[in-house]
Amino acid sequence: MTPFASTSGRASRNWARARGNLSKLLKQRASVLVTGLPGFLPGRTARKWSHLPNVRVERLDLLNHTDYQLLTEFKTDTVVCLNVLEHIEDDLGVLKRLHDSVPAGCRVVFLVPFNQKLYSRFDREIGHYRRYSKAELEAKMRSAGLNVESQFFFNKAGVIAWWVGNKLLGQRSITAWQLRVYNFLTPLFRVLDHVLPIQGLSTVVVATKAA
Repeated sequence: MTPFASTSGRASRNWARARGNLSKLLKQRASVLVTGLPGFLPGRTARKWSHLPNVRVERLDLLNHTDYQLLTEFKTDTVVCLNVLEHIEDDLGVLKRLHDSVPAGCRVVFLVPFNQKLYSRFDREIGHYRRYSKAELEAKMRSAGLNVESQFFFNKAGVIAWWVGNKLLGQRSITAWQLRVYNFLTPLFRVLDHVLPIQGLSTVVVATKAA
């Protein structure tokens, strides 16, 4: 995830809102704020990384307006959110509050599920309000006052498996053996991402708050 971190000469201050998979990579940066809902990520991560002087773990609810003060005080230069925005009904409101809470020049990176045509019962089961189109995601970023720098897709090989399992067969969960197979084939999927002439199962958008 290094390309998503700040590359400025000053000390990097990154805000990672995820389940910890990304945070363990960003914790090597100069200063990292890791957030989550109470009873979920904060307690577990705090116990694991409380000894690190550069990592701060806090509660932050994106639906609570007052919680954004934490982000304002931290003066982050990079915000990373993985698989978060699709779980929020008022996603545009969250993007606007995020824009108002970070300093000028701050870069925001969002990973979200792509292609509403792939929306399935499984999406509903895990709390997805939507899967995004390229145009919708970029339009909402701009409406929030953010300048879109780039958007790209990944996990192209996963599109076929998702359509068969979740759209065609109506699968409601991912089994342990499916995860093992996916992890085993990940190196191959990374190669296919560069050669398959299709869009992916997920998309990443990078945007900035104008100076």
